[in-house]
Amino acid sequence: MDDLEDRGKAAVETLLTEVGERLEDAVRTYTRTVDERSRLDLAAGWTGIRIDLVDAGDELFVVADVPGYERDDLTVRLEGETLTIRGDRGGDHRRSRSATESVHDRTAPAYLRRERTARSFARRVRLPEPVATDDATASLDDGVLTVRFPKYASTMEATEIEVD
Repeated sequence: MDDLEDRGKAAVETLLTEVGERLEDAVRTYTRTVDERSRLDLAAGWTGIRIDLVDAGDELFVVADVPGYERDDLTVRLEGETLTIRGDRGGDHRRSRSATESVHDRTAPAYLRRERTARSFARRVRLPEPVATDDATASLDDGVLTVRFPKYASTMEATEIEVD
């Protein structure tokens, strides 16, 4: 009976050791993921705007879902290695107001339900390597903003520098 009890204790100890090791691995993996994300993503809180940062070899792409924003509502700015995308619809509801007013003979709208609000956002993301800012482009197509940055082409060739 003692032998069975000893084998049971050994099995439990082995199981607890294995579970502990797996938990430690999971925590290390999670910490690495959070560290990598925080190194690139500088957003202060949830903005609701989702972005992808894509390394396409000789170019970097930032793709952001910005539904409902027009080109004039968006500002894209690169300062150093930090890209900032801002959207501001302010208090301007021209598109929804004009449609509503025409239905109500141009009187002030009486909302029965209002979920679409004026909204501003700002997303900041750190680019992982230098880019050629002069050749950067941005386009908006069906609520998707795409910003393209050619990577900075540094010459890896050896250069001799004369000593004066």
